[in-house]
Amino acid sequence: MNAVKQKGHVNVRMISGDHIETAKRVAYKAGILTDEDLQKPNSVMDADDFRSMVGPIEQQQVYNDDGKEEVKLVLENGERFITILEDLKVLSRANSDDKLLMVVGLKNSFKSVAVTGDGINDIEALEAADVGLAMGSGCSAAKNASSLILSGDDFESAIRAIMWGRNIYHNVGRFLQFQLTVNLSVTLLVMFGILFFAESPLNAVQLLWINLIMDTFAAIALSTEPPMEKILKSPPTSNVSILTPPIWR
Repeated sequence: MNAVKQKGHVNVRMISGDHIETAKRVAYKAGILTDEDLQKPNSVMDADDFRSMVGPIEQQQVYNDDGKEEVKLVLENGERFITILEDLKVLSRANSDDKLLMVVGLKNSFKSVAVTGDGINDIEALEAADVGLAMGSGCSAAKNASSLILSGDDFESAIRAIMWGRNIYHNVGRFLQFQLTVNLSVTLLVMFGILFFAESPLNAVQLLWINLIMDTFAAIALSTEPPMEKILKSPPTSNVSILTPPIWR
């Protein structure tokens, strides 16, 4: 767990309905809490205290990038949430409303949020999160509200989901890099031939063969490449252009 948090840039928070001491012990055993975290006053909180500090959820009418009006969920006391955000690791005696409070607060703090759930009460939190992860043994309503369905009910399944998600992103970037390189090279070659020799060095059939080979084999190679563990060391890439400066170079 600690390796995933540090290398994978994933901050895990546990929301539990158990007593605070039980939740603290489970989180410590799982690696969510460390000895350093236990020294901080807000690392483990009771849901009643958390709820009273951040306040209820409010609805605001905002305009999205397309200019359309939509409803945005915000916390009544979002500034107080930010002050406890970095220290808070475990929330005890919590219910589904507290899970939704946590998701909304994290999204308002410009964090990418993934939440797990398996019951009907988790539907709102699954829909509000950027990525909803439903457990394989969960109810069908939770699965329909989620973005991904984990085949297992353990944290290892969530790690595999992170690895495959990041792997798809990197593979798409590699495919675009390959396509841009080949297309630009062929275009420059044809233009050079026409300008200096009055004819293209490649005829239509040859261009079709190049296009067929580079599309088919590149797509097969990149789509079947499994993720490696070192991909967890790369940070999340939310709201970042897939065509990075190294790809353009």
